[in-house]
Amino acid sequence: MRHILRIAVAALAALAAGTAQAQPAAAPAPATAPAWGVSVTPYVWLPALRGSMQTPLPRVGDRSLSLGSGTVFTDLDAVPVMVAGEVRYDRFILAGDLVYSTLAQDIRVGRDVLFDGGHVRSISTFGTILGLVRAVDTPGQTVDLGAGTRIWNFSNKASLNPGQISGAIQKSSLTWADPLLAARYHARLSPAFGLGVYGDIGGFNAGSRLTWQVIGSADYDLSASTTLRVGWRYLYVDKTKGSVGVDLGFNGPFLAATFRF
Repeated sequence: MRHILRIAVAALAALAAGTAQAQPAAAPAPATAPAWGVSVTPYVWLPALRGSMQTPLPRVGDRSLSLGSGTVFTDLDAVPVMVAGEVRYDRFILAGDLVYSTLAQDIRVGRDVLFDGGHVRSISTFGTILGLVRAVDTPGQTVDLGAGTRIWNFSNKASLNPGQISGAIQKSSLTWADPLLAARYHARLSPAFGLGVYGDIGGFNAGSRLTWQVIGSADYDLSASTTLRVGWRYLYVDKTKGSVGVDLGFNGPFLAATFRF
């Protein structure tokens, strides 16, 4: 009997060993792929405008500007475009921002009877492209650091009405790109509320003499894919090239909505 039990135990052991060898090794768990993220942020910015514009136009000349947010809004000559967005892969972020606006104002010629007044149309376009790296990423806060460029275009078109002589149209334009250094910080105060601060500085006489920007915002998450933002933005630029130049500060509140995909 004992001999039979020994044979049975040996047979079971051999069968178990054979079964274990026949089974394939468990496949390793797949590595978690870095997450992609895309967001688009249309916004409305109502900046006051302070500074000066230097033009070669003899009937316009250098213009000192001191326009409140309400005046800038009423002087708009076309629907402005204001939109930001970013693409994120793991810790790496490509961010962009575009502002396009057109203002129109009358020209008063005073005692100049050659022309019977006129108007000037100013187009301001500037876009920012940044590469950022997420240096700090915790449930309570994030810090992004990076660099990029801001591309500017300022154009003026003066239309002079006929007076003693025929009317005339005079144009000037200034386009350049600035290198930038940038930083961004966001603090999560609760599951729905947060505060954000962004700043950049550039120019360094490689494009403009100096440009810098500061943005502060309070954020509220309506859902996992939508965030409302309200805040303040200041943007400064100082650039002169020949007889054309700008020394301007844009300063005012904004309202934005971020949509994540």
